[in-house]
Amino acid sequence: MKNNQLQSINVDADLPSITKIDLSGNELSSIFFPELDTLSTVILSNNTISDISKIDVSKLEKLSHLDVSYNSKLTEIDGLTSKSLQSLDVSSCHIRSVNLKKLKNLHTINISNNPIHKLNVTSTTLLKLLIHHGHVANLSTKKLAEELPNLKHLEVSHNKNIKLDFKHDHLSIQRVELQDVGLTEIAVDGLKSLEHVNFAYNSVPVITRRVFVNNPRITNLNISYLNLMNITDDAFSENENLLIVDASNNHLVSYSWVQNLPNLRALNLSFNKLETIRGDTLVNLTDLNLSDNKIETVSKGGLSMVFPSIRNINLRFNKIEYIPHLSSKTLKTLLLGFNQITTLSPETFLDLPELLLLDLEGNKLTHLSLATILKLPKLSILQLGHNPWHCDCKNSSFQELLSYLNSKSLTPLNSLKCDNTGETWGETCPTEKNDEVAALTKPIVFVGAILGILLFGVGISVFFKMYSMKYILPALPSHPSVDPAVAIQPEHPVYNTT
Repeated sequence: MKNNQLQSINVDADLPSITKIDLSGNELSSIFFPELDTLSTVILSNNTISDISKIDVSKLEKLSHLDVSYNSKLTEIDGLTSKSLQSLDVSSCHIRSVNLKKLKNLHTINISNNPIHKLNVTSTTLLKLLIHHGHVANLSTKKLAEELPNLKHLEVSHNKNIKLDFKHDHLSIQRVELQDVGLTEIAVDGLKSLEHVNFAYNSVPVITRRVFVNNPRITNLNISYLNLMNITDDAFSENENLLIVDASNNHLVSYSWVQNLPNLRALNLSFNKLETIRGDTLVNLTDLNLSDNKIETVSKGGLSMVFPSIRNINLRFNKIEYIPHLSSKTLKTLLLGFNQITTLSPETFLDLPELLLLDLEGNKLTHLSLATILKLPKLSILQLGHNPWHCDCKNSSFQELLSYLNSKSLTPLNSLKCDNTGETWGETCPTEKNDEVAALTKPIVFVGAILGILLFGVGISVFFKMYSMKYILPALPSHPSVDPAVAIQPEHPVYNTT
């Protein structure tokens, strides 16, 4: 029933066991819901609702989620009444004030993208408050502690005027989103239960030990786009539970601070100014992104020793010229695209038995030995494009490589350009598969031609016979004593010599 330009609707009380009604994208300004025992979700987004009291859901005893977002004429929600409602979405409306007194069991409210300047929300049941892209300025941690004592998730991203200080007020918040709020320092001492925190798109040049010393439970940390110049070695000495760190898009030249994170699973350091891959042993690290840095060398062998559990490594867009022998029993994805690699030895990928994807595109490779990839039993994707390949069809090694790539369907040959001929690999050197097809089709074409000639001859013969029967014979003079068979005998007499 959504997107039907409905201006009114009567909800039938005899509806079957329905749990969700979606009336979004219509022109409804009011609606009454009768008693429906199973209905738990109602979506009324993008309508013409201006008065929330005209949305009567008071008889829906099982209602848990109500979405009235994108109703641009809606200015307040004070008139909404529901004993069972747990989640309310009024984002992207024109809400100026919020009163939750009539919503006794509300757990989650999204009032993002509204012109709310003052927030007066008191609730002992509210667990999740989303007010990103707003104009809230009066939100204090003391106010939160008093009015929302059980709040677990707070998102106030993209509120430029907000001033929050989490130094002293002890809150039970476990997740906080503070993207793009104008922070110049990080202060979360009072959030002892904090597990997930996002500080992206602020301006904090340095992170030291004192910043997270009172937040030992943090598992997920986003400090990307902070204009970070430095993270001290002891910055996370009290944060052994950290599992995921995103420090991308900063100005970092070192990441020695990871030495205190033994349980780290994923680390994103892309778009920094790193020049080397550190040798700190990260036993549990599975995902490492070092793309778009200034790395020039990769240590020999080191993967298995430094990253014994590594599965995915991204080293794209660096300055690496040479890849030494790599060893890892767990690595599945290796991205080396858009570096300056000129050669690869047969030993380079010899000990990567689990590798599924190998990216070598955008380098300076002119040749590739089949032996280099032959010992990768699980390889399913090989990216080789944008290299200055030299194609030599007379070279048996190159023909072997072509045949192998084609038989395994590792990479489309017609997407690889030969720098010396200007053609694709498939055009310059037909693969063994194509040769076999051509060899098989030659006798078929020959036999087909012979059959065609024979059929043509038979057709001509039949045509003339039918033509004679229809036109030539009837034109001859008829005589009762003349046999037609005799009439077409030669004119010269035949003499009997007996």
